[in-house]
Amino acid sequence: MGKNKTIKTDIFISGGGVPGFLLASLLAQSGFDVTIADPAPCNPYDPATPDGRTAALMERSIEAFINVGAWAHCKDHGADLQTLRIIDDSQKSAKSPTQIDFKASEIARARFGRNVPISAMRAALYDVAQKHANIHILSEGLYDFTTEDNSVRARTDSGTEITARLIIGADGRHSPTRKIAGIECKTHDYGRAAITCLLSHTQDHEYISTEFHRPSGPFTLVPMPGQTSALVWVDTTDNIEAFMRLPRGAFIDMIQTNSRDILGSVDLISDPLSWPLKMLKAKRLTAPRTILIAEAAHVLTPLGAQGLNLSIRDATILAAHLTEAARSGQDIGTKIVLDGYEAKRRHDMSLRVMGTHSLMQMVTQDSAAVSSLRKMGLKTLDKLPAIKKMLMNEGLAPQSL
Repeated sequence: MGKNKTIKTDIFISGGGVPGFLLASLLAQSGFDVTIADPAPCNPYDPATPDGRTAALMERSIEAFINVGAWAHCKDHGADLQTLRIIDDSQKSAKSPTQIDFKASEIARARFGRNVPISAMRAALYDVAQKHANIHILSEGLYDFTTEDNSVRARTDSGTEITARLIIGADGRHSPTRKIAGIECKTHDYGRAAITCLLSHTQDHEYISTEFHRPSGPFTLVPMPGQTSALVWVDTTDNIEAFMRLPRGAFIDMIQTNSRDILGSVDLISDPLSWPLKMLKAKRLTAPRTILIAEAAHVLTPLGAQGLNLSIRDATILAAHLTEAARSGQDIGTKIVLDGYEAKRRHDMSLRVMGTHSLMQMVTQDSAAVSSLRKMGLKTLDKLPAIKKMLMNEGLAPQSL
């Protein structure tokens, strides 16, 4: 592609992660001409070289993958989540720590969702998008854009110029779209980081996702196919940095100890990855002919598996909103259309951001009083089935939409 290449399109999406490619396919199905740009190459998924980054997709998210024809290409790389188990592990000396199980069968469901490698999701969505006649994919990043009364003029870092009616930023927590549009955001640094990796183990996980609540952060084992699981290990930033420097054997020994041997003997399948945990919430979702979705608009901690599902709701609701606006004869880039999207998403986003923020604060407080409250809360919740069911249903299918 030459540096003087020019493209005219209906909608320009900056960011080709899972939300960006999903949104592109949903919009293309509605007849929009879409250009999507991301500098990161999208390679076919290779299960022989996993990277440990997975996400639990709830049923509504799975439906979105099915609707664009991507689910069949990635579902077999994941495993169902039938039980969510929380164990208060604040006292290592406790032989029988407080535990509560949330079972999908309690709310008449076969599963809460399915845990799938993020790279497998992206590869499946890319494969669908690149076959669609209405989607043009650029392996380039957004450099700049300006908005006019009736259009957006964008330029990539390779010099390609794009004219569109609307630009959508799906370009992550460091979103260039957000920065260029001048949209400010609220952030919070937890002083925590997370490690992810894939593990093999000698005992079956029985489709149970187990989350140990520890003073420095949760330690979670999430089912994957066969006798394998994904680990999400949260601790102080200093501790995580120290863990990442450990020799392989010592690192595995720490996982073995923290897992309380519930999966038998464990071993590493993938090299561990780590990243800092921060909360981010954009103060606005829109600017002139500009919309933010996914991590350009909100970044959550991994607790509760809400992050990617929230981003997928952004994409599905935005696609439906723009389709409805176009069918009624509206210019999709006007303020009234953009305000309509913001009104539809603001409450759900705020609720999820603040909910996971509060949960993170609660499970990382290292004090005897907070530890006692956690234990009391788990024991009480287990005796209140109606509230327990309400929490499970809200986590799966939010009523705040």
